[in-house]
Amino acid sequence: MFDGVKKIVKAGKDLTVKTATNLADLNNDGVVDEKDLRIATDSIKTAAHKTASATGEVIKDASKSEIVKEAAAGALVGGAIAAVVPVVGVPAGAVVGAVLGAKKAFADKK
Repeated sequence: MFDGVKKIVKAGKDLTVKTATNLADLNNDGVVDEKDLRIATDSIKTAAHKTASATGEVIKDASKSEIVKEAAAGALVGGAIAAVVPVVGVPAGAVVGAVLGAKKAFADKK
């Protein structure tokens, strides 16, 4: 009986090791080593750089919008006011301020 259990456990372990190796062996040399780590690190750096660049472009475009400027100013004022009001938290005050700032920008646009 124990031999059967040992075989099942060994098969499970072997399958787990094989699966982990297949997933982590990025250069397909059959071994998970620092070359694979280097490939993963380079991929992460590339993805992070692309994400940061795209985020920067979105922020640059958004900062040109009058609505975003008004919402940001409103969030700052709302957060500052809410900081001294015991029941209302800073995040809630910032949200209310941002909404009011955006509403003002829309009203000014008309």
